[in-house]
Amino acid sequence: MASNDSRAHNWQSIREWDGSQHRAFEELCFQLRTPAPPDWETIKTAAPDGGVEWYDQAPDGSAAHGYQVKFVHNIDDLIPQAKKSAKTVGENIANRKIVRLEFLTPFDLSDPTPVTPRGRARTGARERWNSNVALWKKDLPGLADVDIRYVGGGELLERLTRPGNEGRQWFFFERRALGSEWFGEQVTLAERLAEARYTPEHHVALPLARVADACALPQEFMRHGVQRSRDLQAAVVTLLSEMTRWYDSYPAPASSPDHQALARWVHAWTPALREGAHTLVHDVSAASATFGFPAEQSSAVVEDMLEQLGEFKDLADRFTEEERESDDAIPAAGRGANAPVTAVQSVQWVCERALARAFDACERLDGLLRSSAAQAAEKKTWLLLGEAGQGKTHLLVDAARRAVDEGRPALVVFGQELTGHNTLSEVAQKRGLGPLAERDFLQAMDAAGAASGCRFLLIIDALNDSDDAGNWKSELLALQVRLAGYQHIALLASCRSTFKSIVVPDRFDAPVSVYSGFAGREMEGLESYLRDVAAVLPNTPLPASVFTNPLFVKLYADSLSKSLEPGGSGGHPRDRSAVFDAYVDHRAETICSRLGLDPLERPVHRAVDALAARMAAARLSVLPRDEARALVDAYAPAATSWPATMLGQLLAQGLVSNERTYRADQATGIGFPYQAFGDDRVVRSVFAAHQDEIDALREGHPLTADSALRSWLRQAAPNYQEAASILLPEQTGRELIDLLAASPTSAEATAGPGRRADARGYRLARSFLETLPLRSTRSVNERTIELLNETAARHGRNSDVLEAAVAVTAEPGHLLNADRLHRVLLRKPRPERDAWWGVETYSLL
Repeated sequence: MASNDSRAHNWQSIREWDGSQHRAFEELCFQLRTPAPPDWETIKTAAPDGGVEWYDQAPDGSAAHGYQVKFVHNIDDLIPQAKKSAKTVGENIANRKIVRLEFLTPFDLSDPTPVTPRGRARTGARERWNSNVALWKKDLPGLADVDIRYVGGGELLERLTRPGNEGRQWFFFERRALGSEWFGEQVTLAERLAEARYTPEHHVALPLARVADACALPQEFMRHGVQRSRDLQAAVVTLLSEMTRWYDSYPAPASSPDHQALARWVHAWTPALREGAHTLVHDVSAASATFGFPAEQSSAVVEDMLEQLGEFKDLADRFTEEERESDDAIPAAGRGANAPVTAVQSVQWVCERALARAFDACERLDGLLRSSAAQAAEKKTWLLLGEAGQGKTHLLVDAARRAVDEGRPALVVFGQELTGHNTLSEVAQKRGLGPLAERDFLQAMDAAGAASGCRFLLIIDALNDSDDAGNWKSELLALQVRLAGYQHIALLASCRSTFKSIVVPDRFDAPVSVYSGFAGREMEGLESYLRDVAAVLPNTPLPASVFTNPLFVKLYADSLSKSLEPGGSGGHPRDRSAVFDAYVDHRAETICSRLGLDPLERPVHRAVDALAARMAAARLSVLPRDEARALVDAYAPAATSWPATMLGQLLAQGLVSNERTYRADQATGIGFPYQAFGDDRVVRSVFAAHQDEIDALREGHPLTADSALRSWLRQAAPNYQEAASILLPEQTGRELIDLLAASPTSAEATAGPGRRADARGYRLARSFLETLPLRSTRSVNERTIELLNETAARHGRNSDVLEAAVAVTAEPGHLLNADRLHRVLLRKPRPERDAWWGVETYSLL
């Protein structure tokens, strides 16, 4: 810190903030302020500020201490500016009740002897200041009883150099680091490091993004909370007015116990409801990065109010029922249209209108306060979980970009850059800040957040990508504890869901959200990838569940775009196999270019195939990391500098990912990032290993009784059988159901209903129906159609059969397209057609 101490003595070397040194000096003075008296509230002002930058207010509002900062460097510049501020304070004295006013400047007042060595009279800066203060108190209205004080650069420097302010020295007197330009450079670096995982050109606004923003407590989030609380207050005020009017207009007779109970409730609880609404507005309006967000506390107040309103509703209902019973005894002639409004009618109107609005306002505010966004705002921490390819990295990097563009501080680091030890020191080193002490770094981040009026977002993406992800089990909790003492820093982290038990400590106290990708916005996600190439937008219905995963959407869009390139097919590769092939082709080009490999030798394809073959042989979906590295790095033996290795590039390009192994000796391994993609590669490798049997099937020959291929497929997990339901007919023209049909002599064939053979048949039928829309057009033949009818008859899955058929109706050349459907419908009598087609499609849609 020695290099910064010398600069701190020169206040003119303070960094610019919000475009000016004055703004930076003002913020530093606020951070170095003397604590307010016990129970007093510190309030920071905004322009117009009433003559003070901030003030401390007594609990009863009877007095306040005001503070005004002037970034000037001599008494001549100070006096006219200070007079103007003092005049404003005096004019506002009745409202703010300032009893003490301090001016803070970066220079000290000279106090020389009144006579020079040559005998000439002279006036020092301190004397000039005191004289002007005396004149202000005499001539300016409202200042006569105000204690006006001066705090100069010497006292401010003493505060700044106290232990615990080293980070503030570093931040305010280091010109570039943690400034707006620096944050811009860092988020650009994060975007580059994220590579294909961050795609701003394909951004889809999703609700979880609001949680990331709320951690920083930006003004927009605060305004939203304040508006909700004021809406509630307005609804409660209206309700109480209606209640009081009812209470005054309809005195409770002794003959009506329920009327009396309702009246007692109104009399007893009206003040509590009014006070609750006032408390909510005050607490939410007072929230800030400095003082926190009172989500839990305010939610408890709202819950009490909801309970009170519920009691009123119950009492009103009982009163209504009581009066209804007595009203039955009144002759109809006594209940005419001109009869006066009764107490029951009046209270019913209160319930239907004012009470309903108050309930709604309470529930809306309660929904906000209980949301993940509000919980993250209160806890200053948020953990995002999700499966591979769901878009966690994109969401977090985009949150950082949005923050920086709005002038809020944010910094992104990736788990692959960290060890899970001494995180803050590692982050400082990785981002070019040098050997910055952890405490200094924390103070600097806190200062940057405070200067921005919000929180500094420290974002750590993909904790599971660290070399030893298990380190985070202790480090994450320790990091949260270290950050707890700094109000202007928020921690955001993400982790693969399967790694949660390895990475996240049991006592981790923070809201956790699970990211579900494009769920509910599947087509919006696909259109975001294809908006610039509208010609390749699919012209057929798509199985929306597949497009929930943003990674698959990306794969699909890549394959469509590839079809338009010179030499491409120019068609719409609807089938999943073509999508996966195109994805590997794209990534292989990039990897070969980066590693200097000959693409004609297909080293990337062979490396991926080798991984898949090993997984198939070992019946594992995740390989130990060392084993996977040895397998794939053999296809780029000259590339040995991580991450410029085959494994490093496969990871960077999203062809493989770090996955959990569930092995005691090694928690992290290598798998495929998207299960359907991995299943496709593994089954392909099995087919390649049994190419002679695949060729036999293609030529129409049956498999032998001891077929190794049939044996593997029969014992395969359901996800592999699903992949085979696509690949087998595409490569051989044969359906998996036919291949795995139980032989007449097998024990399974003789099993009774509901036994193992039935269960397997049902599972195969389900895979057949679910994957039919994902297959290539050429793989569908008359046998496929027969199986559709058999499935409907045998397993009673009419709606699923119809959904599979409808999904391909607009596919040219498909045997099940609209032409065939039209012919089928024409053969049916209209009543039968309407009864079947109308009912089924209504349920489907």
